[in-house]
Amino acid sequence: MVVATNQSGLARGYFDIATLDRIHKKMHDALALHGGKVAALFYCPHGPDEGCDCRKPRPGLFEQIARQFTVDLKGVPAIGDSLRDVEAARAVGARPILVRTGKGSRVAQQDVPGDVPLYADLAAAVDALLAKK
Repeated sequence: MVVATNQSGLARGYFDIATLDRIHKKMHDALALHGGKVAALFYCPHGPDEGCDCRKPRPGLFEQIARQFTVDLKGVPAIGDSLRDVEAARAVGARPILVRTGKGSRVAQQDVPGDVPLYADLAAAVDALLAKK
C-alpha cells in the first residue's frame, strides 16, 4: 500500500513536520498491529493557492509514485475520500474508489461519478477489491 495525501496544514502553520512525522508513525504502528504496511508515503506540503503539481487534484503525487516504483498506474485501485482524489487518480489512469469516511461523508452527498464505486470505509473497499481476485 502507498499513501498520497495533501497536507496543507504544514503550509498554513497548523502543525510542523515533526508533528506530521508523529502522525505518520502512529498510522504505521496501527497498521503494523494488524499485519499491514505502508510501502511509501507521499505528501504535498503546499497550500491550495501555491499552484504546485503535487497537490491533488493534480496528478503530481501519483506521478511520483509511478516513478519511484517504476510502474504504470493504469487500472491500479486508488482509494480516496474526495472528488479531488478521483481527479488525480483518473489523470494517471488509475481506478478511483471512494469511501464515506473522512471527507467522504460530504462527498457522498455530492455528484459522485456513476462509474466510481463508493464504500462505507477503507475496510469495505479493500474487502471488495480482495473479493474480485
